[in-house]
Amino acid sequence: MQEAMQAHVEMPTGCLKVSVDRADWPLHELCGFAARHNPRRGFLFVSKVLGKHWPCKPSTMRAAHLALAARLAPPGDAPALFIGLAETATGLGQGVFEQYLARFGAGSALYVQTTRYPLSGAEMLPFLERHSHAQNLRLHVPAREDWAAMFRRARLLVLVDDELSTGDTYLSLIAAYSAQNPALEEIAAVSLSNFMGEAGQARFHEQLALLDVTGAPSRKVSFPALVEGQFTFSANPDFQAPPPPAAQADMDCRRAYDSSASARLGSDALLQLPASLVAGLVDTLPRHKPVLVLGSGEFMHPAYVLGTALEEAGLDVRIQSTTRSPVLVGASIESRLALPDLYGEGIPNALYNFKAEDYGAVLLCHESPGDGDDGGLATSLRLLGARAVGFNGGSAA
Repeated sequence: MQEAMQAHVEMPTGCLKVSVDRADWPLHELCGFAARHNPRRGFLFVSKVLGKHWPCKPSTMRAAHLALAARLAPPGDAPALFIGLAETATGLGQGVFEQYLARFGAGSALYVQTTRYPLSGAEMLPFLERHSHAQNLRLHVPAREDWAAMFRRARLLVLVDDELSTGDTYLSLIAAYSAQNPALEEIAAVSLSNFMGEAGQARFHEQLALLDVTGAPSRKVSFPALVEGQFTFSANPDFQAPPPPAAQADMDCRRAYDSSASARLGSDALLQLPASLVAGLVDTLPRHKPVLVLGSGEFMHPAYVLGTALEEAGLDVRIQSTTRSPVLVGASIESRLALPDLYGEGIPNALYNFKAEDYGAVLLCHESPGDGDDGGLATSLRLLGARAVGFNGGSAA
């Protein structure tokens, strides 16, 4: 669908203006806008099909995954490498990856999500998300030898994030990865919404050329997205907000909190849930109101897979996730529920646009170890009125 659309949003932090050049989905159905509680960047594109800040049906999320995967090239003579950006796009990245697998078959791709948690025993490639409240990100090389080989010989690199505004985070990640694979030939910079505009994409190509290794092939770059356009943001010089909450802790290792259902160290197949888990839930969940299936922080994709299975069983389901992202209430953010950190770092978390009365039941998917909860999980369950679905030895529904 071709639509010319514009948005003009006044926020406490400033004025955001967006113009759309091409749209597969109407802008108002794809995303809204909000103000970040972040001195580095005053605005946020709030995706409505991501299952993060806004509740979304699994089938709608799947349609977005399918639409993006359909825009990607075949893997060529080596499996494609998919990388989903933490925190927001870990689920999106894995969803697009799984649709790619369904299209091209087993062995066509490897998926790794980035993370803000260091994992002991795994080689780590650090990079930066400079505009973020939590700038330091990590990409781990898979420990499995066959996956590590796939990681290092990919000719097609597929980077997945919810939105592109400057492309700087992708460039930082590409620089870190290129040292592992200087023969990389093609990059797909995937996003739900790309607001870089022609000038931003030209700048991206210029910066990418500076990363080229002597003798390496020139890299082809594409920007698959459901909406393309450009934006301007005029900061409000009079806006003063209290300092944002802490965003990262100085922790040595979060290995105990890394579930096998996570893709921080790689995945080459569809995530499969035990049939007994779905069967044990279906008959115990209400049908008079929607069921909310929540992910926790970076741990998003298992909630989507569970929600999809419940939706296919006939339930009305919404997907969402908690987040450490600090956002101000207003515009597309109607409410903020403060929640404790489930990863033992003491970083404040939140769930946005949550109304308990909208749901007949809430399921919280988490990867907290069974013996490692310091009260954060129990407190979250109480505040949400939720049941726990554990993927790491914790309590399960």
